[in-house]
Amino acid sequence: MNVAVAMAGLPNAISSVLSDKILTFLNRAHKVDLSPLKFSDVSACYAEALRDLEIEFDAKTLDAAAHATDGYPYLLQLIGYHMLKFLNGERKLTATTVELAVSNSKRALARDVILPCLNPLSAEDKRFLKAMAIDSEESRVSDIRDRLQVGKSHVQTYRRRLLEAGLIHSSSRGMLAFSIPYLGQYLRGEI
Repeated sequence: MNVAVAMAGLPNAISSVLSDKILTFLNRAHKVDLSPLKFSDVSACYAEALRDLEIEFDAKTLDAAAHATDGYPYLLQLIGYHMLKFLNGERKLTATTVELAVSNSKRALARDVILPCLNPLSAEDKRFLKAMAIDSEESRVSDIRDRLQVGKSHVQTYRRRLLEAGLIHSSSRGMLAFSIPYLGQYLRGEI
């Protein structure tokens, strides 16, 4: 009999589970890192669910909801849940409903994902992330080094640590970006 198990979790929690001495079978399991969901797939998912529930929507409003997920599966769920919650029995999805859903979803993401990922980090890890958060999108490694006023080896150490923690990724040569949507906004105090 073939058995398949699919699991997802926060990067630091996955690392803890994989290093457990009793759960060694997980280390032998096939691991797949999923790329972000495609905007068109998120939009189609929302459209199908809303049609099934006989809720009217327009493409622009639906696109705003889909884009707000940033391709992050947990945000797909959160924003969808909050859209239905804030419809309050109405049969038409409005821009206001989507704005409320996105706002509440960002706060839930901060509480349920961002904070648990930040809590185990060292002060220097957090300082590195805050130096990245100054940029609205990607950060140049050289700019981070200048902001922190440290040497290359220091930056490389914390870059590696945060890459391994799954909080950042190398978007291109010499560039870094946050792996968790809205992490930069959270660090800037915007959420």
